[in-house]
Amino acid sequence: MINRRTSAASLAGLLLLVGLASTGCIQPIPVAEQTQNALATLYTHTPTFVAIPTNPPVQTNPQPTVASDPTTATIAQFIQSRNDAANNLVVWDQRPLGSDQVYGFSYTNLTGLPCAGFLLTGFVNGIWQPTNGAVVCAPQLGVPGIVGVMPFLASDGQPYTVTFGRVDNATVSAVALVYEDGSSDSVSVVNGGFMFVRVGITGATRITAIDALGNTVIADITQLPPA
Repeated sequence: MINRRTSAASLAGLLLLVGLASTGCIQPIPVAEQTQNALATLYTHTPTFVAIPTNPPVQTNPQPTVASDPTTATIAQFIQSRNDAANNLVVWDQRPLGSDQVYGFSYTNLTGLPCAGFLLTGFVNGIWQPTNGAVVCAPQLGVPGIVGVMPFLASDGQPYTVTFGRVDNATVSAVALVYEDGSSDSVSVVNGGFMFVRVGITGATRITAIDALGNTVIADITQLPPA
């Protein structure tokens, strides 16, 4: 004999399942509807893209080129700052010195005496500007050669000694220099001018001018105080 309580419970459970199925709570979502929902989600959430330039900017070197160095007009202005005039100005040496540029030049001053000088320039506030320099002039006409020796600091703080001058003898082709520490050096003469640049602070004991055959033309060029 079937238990009436058990049958009633089973019947109630069956009715509950039928009721849930009729409300759609347990019905699976059709495949077409899933695809439609996924597409709707895709178009309502626009992805973010990073734009890649076709021509990326080129990083330029801030260090200026030699083409932007000062001209003879700048050197002439430097000479004028010494209350002199740059007659017959000739720039016979130009070379880099760390981040600076150094120049050697000759000219004739207001009284007609031969002079020589050097100019140091640095790249300051976007342009090349004179940062140091000096000149020497013969005390009188007829002096065969003049030279100046001067220590200075470059823009990076490195100390140097420059020896610069001129000789007024066409047979001189080179100048030899003996430093106070016993070391020596030599350079060619260009348009009568010459310049030595050495790291450190040192003086010169002897500066000799020689010809193409190595013969001494001037035994010891007169050293003058730079101005």
